[in-house]
Amino acid sequence: MDELTLSSQEIYAITHYKLPKKQLAALRDMGIPAQLRKIDNTVCVLRAHVKNPAVTSPSAPAAPRRKSARQ
Repeated sequence: MDELTLSSQEIYAITHYKLPKKQLAALRDMGIPAQLRKIDNTVCVLRAHVKNPAVTSPSAPAAPRRKSARQ
């Protein structure tokens, strides 16, 4: 059975960074939700966010339109 989270090697393969701060920034730039584990200062990414990005990524809210653009 697959693990629930990505391993540190898999995160490195995606981001090409070893520092957790840079890994977080790279993952967020890619639109992959990630968080920092406080206990061991490593990055945690759920495998589901990488396997099914369309299902897990929230849709962007529609930007407001100016009154002059509505017609």
